[in-house]
Amino acid sequence: MTEDIDLLIAGDAPNVQRFLEAMHVFSPAAQDLSPLDFPIEEGALRFAEDLDVDVFTLISGNTYADLKPYSNSYDVLGRSVLFLGRDGLIALKADSLRPKDQIDVTFLRQLPPDSSS
Repeated sequence: MTEDIDLLIAGDAPNVQRFLEAMHVFSPAAQDLSPLDFPIEEGALRFAEDLDVDVFTLISGNTYADLKPYSNSYDVLGRSVLFLGRDGLIALKADSLRPKDQIDVTFLRQLPPDSSS
């Protein structure tokens, strides 16, 4: 079961600023941050609220632009929300040494491939 949400955002300053403005509704701590707090490097900035949100600009060497082709979209209240599909999750987790990631990969490989792949 997921215990947090991982978000990969484009790391350009205008996008990070839009993200922080939107995130302020979820976490007041966002108002104390700026795009400079989101360098394009490995590691996450965690917003610890009722549900933890880890925000990345680079994950396993991949940027938002790198992983966008592996994304699927879902309509939420009239807005398209992108999420990483099966194939992208496998690509990210396949080389991980974490046992939980290896269990996830085994499960994901049993699912049908993404239709866009």
